[in-house]
Parts: sequence; structure tokens; C-alpha cells
Amino acid sequence: MIRFLIAALLVCFALPSHAEWRERRAALGEMYRVGEFRIFFSRSGEDALPNGEDANRNGTPDYVERIARELVSAREMYEEQLRLASPMASARYRNQVEFIDVNLLSFPLSPGGPKHGVAYDELSSFARKQDGGRKVRVLVIDISNSVPANNATAAHELFHLYQNGYTFFKNRWYTEGTARWVEQLNKAGAGRLPKSPEEVQALFRQTYDAAPFWRRLATQLDPGGGSFLKAFLEELDRSDGAANPGGKWREADQMSGANDIYLWRALRSTLNQPEFVPRWDQDIRDLMAIEP
Repeated sequence: MIRFLIAALLVCFALPSHAEWRERRAALGEMYRVGEFRIFFSRSGEDALPNGEDANRNGTPDYVERIARELVSAREMYEEQLRLASPMASARYRNQVEFIDVNLLSFPLSPGGPKHGVAYDELSSFARKQDGGRKVRVLVIDISNSVPANNATAAHELFHLYQNGYTFFKNRWYTEGTARWVEQLNKAGAGRLPKSPEEVQALFRQTYDAAPFWRRLATQLDPGGGSFLKAFLEELDRSDGAANPGGKWREADQMSGANDIYLWRALRSTLNQPEFVPRWDQDIRDLMAIEP
């Protein structure tokens, strides 16, 4: 099991369209592939790996191999333990994407601290030299080329792609709250549940600090986490159409506060599923009575 420690600002973005963004990633000269993951990196230039050590002398830097192992381990956890559908098999991306491309880049410091990773929810097309100039449609993750060994940025960003495969909603009390909870799936202890509409509204304003809320629900309903998380994501999938009947999701639409009520209703529908109702305690009964 991956031991997750995130000490960075980790976010999920729409894909920029400008040529400079695309050219920088296409310029990464080397590739290491494991399954659906293609890790692109450089040994020179602005995005050169700070540490190109290759202890096993197989031609691939140890840092690149570590990122690959983290991605594979995370995929196994998400699909085997949590039973989530691969984003590449989702209705949103199925038959449209060939790979998940992971770009190792030199990230600048941001006002909120070092930024270690970004996952993009839109598809991109690259005509990389490794593909003989053929345009290939991919999902994209950017990762700093100097993430510390105890930081599971790659797994965190990959989880965002799993979320995106189910739903367009990107309200951060859900996206970052569940991502942080999953990172700490085996962590002991849990937070308290909201007791009033005001406390639910406060929950909607949270991000990573919403993790104890999700952990509290999962601890009571489904200690393994898989059944509850999968059921909730499937409810969100069904809620997309109600929140946006036209189906055209701008970035602002995906992060709009107007989505909170749809997320809340999807959560209530999940909690009302027959496998979970017998596991309610009084705190969950009280939660279900709240109308935010």
C-alpha cells in the first residue's frame, strides 16, 4: 500500500489551449512507459531532472521509475480495493484516449507554496516524436521533477482523473476532500459530522480539510472505503445532467457553488442506499435531516 503524504498545493485544471503550453511538454525528449502510463522527462534544458541518478543502470533515472511505481500502485488500489472504473473506461473518455501522459517539469514556486502536481480534465492531442509524429489523444498530468520521495503527488493527481471519469463536478470540498481521505485511507480517527445548515455551508467552503468529514462517513458505513466511494461517484455521474441539462461544462460551471446542492443530494441518495441505511448511527440520522 502506498503511504501517502501530501504537503503541496495539488489541483485539477482545465487544459490550457495556448501553443507554448503544448510545445513545452512535447519538447520533453525521453519517455518511460508502464502500461497506460507514459512518463516524459528531459536530461537537459529548463525541465532537466535535478537528479538523474540511475542506481540499477538500466538507462532510466530512479526518479522516473519511482513515479511509475507510484502510479501503478495507485491504479491497483483505486481499481482493486476501491473498485473504481478506470478513467480510460469511463463514459466521458472511453474510446477517445490512448494513454495517460505524465510530464515531469520544473515547477516555479507559487504564492501558496511549492506546487507539485496538476491533473487536467480535458483531452489533449500531441504529435510527439515517440509516436512518429502521429497525433495521439491523451489525458495529461504534470508533476514536478523534484517531488520529495515521501510525497505521493502522482497518486493524488491520478485520483483526480478517476473523479473526472465519473463527473464534471469539481467543487473542492468534494474533489480535494475525498482525495485527501483516500490518501489517508488507513488513518485512524475521524472528524465530526455537521449538526446544522450553517455547518454544512461551512463544509462547502472547505478543501483538503474536508477529509475528516468523508473519513467519518466511511468509517461508519464502509471501513474499507470502496463501496461508499464508488456508490457516491456513481450518484454524481447521474447528477451531472440535472445540474447542467445542456451538457456544456465550462470550467466556471464545474466549480460553481451552485453545484453544492447537487453534490449534497447525491450524497444523501448514496447514504439512503439499502446497503448503508442499516449502518447509520445517530450522527448520520441527524445529518440526513439537514437541509442546507
